[in-house]
Amino acid sequence: VAPATGLRWTRYALAYPWPVITAARRIARAIDAGRFDVALIHPHETRIFPEIGRLRTPTALCVQEPTRDFFERKAGPWFRADLAAPRDDGVFFHMKRARQRAYEARLARAAGVVLVNSRFSAECAARAFGVLPVVNTLGVDVEGFRPGALRGRSGVMSVGTLSPLKGHWTVLRALARIPRAIRPSLDVVAFGDDPQFREETFLKNEARSLAV
Repeated sequence: VAPATGLRWTRYALAYPWPVITAARRIARAIDAGRFDVALIHPHETRIFPEIGRLRTPTALCVQEPTRDFFERKAGPWFRADLAAPRDDGVFFHMKRARQRAYEARLARAAGVVLVNSRFSAECAARAFGVLPVVNTLGVDVEGFRPGALRGRSGVMSVGTLSPLKGHWTVLRALARIPRAIRPSLDVVAFGDDPQFREETFLKNEARSLAV
């Protein structure tokens, strides 16, 4: 694919490396060549997914959430300083982030429909992309997932991988604001542990310091 020239190339290059853009366009051409009824698109971890605006095939874009580092404001009482990644706060960095936000939003607006798996994700996608997503809740294997030992107990349960992005720590801090006499119990149901943040150790220390 011959690279675009001038300002158009610069706009994309500031968002993602040119090989990423050309790969996305090759994927789009391959999808159209397959003559599919619909293309169900999931963004990849590397952010390489089809140039949706170039597709003739009807598209449904499944979005777990917008790229949080692009769209969320990292400030306020619920922000953890250790989540701030080292970065260059120069002009080029902010230009790149702005282009990445615009590129991701443009792809979402070009999709035939944007699917999300919760009302929370729908709100996030609506704010970030300016679209009205459709909530498509995920199915559950009721044979593999059943109420266990916690059945019948009252309290708060926080479910998700042991990663700062899952926000178990925000639940701890919220519970700490409730008077101890009426404070509900907390169960964290999680797996894995992000080696970068050692989240299990952080949560245990936070629970002890907050007396939760």
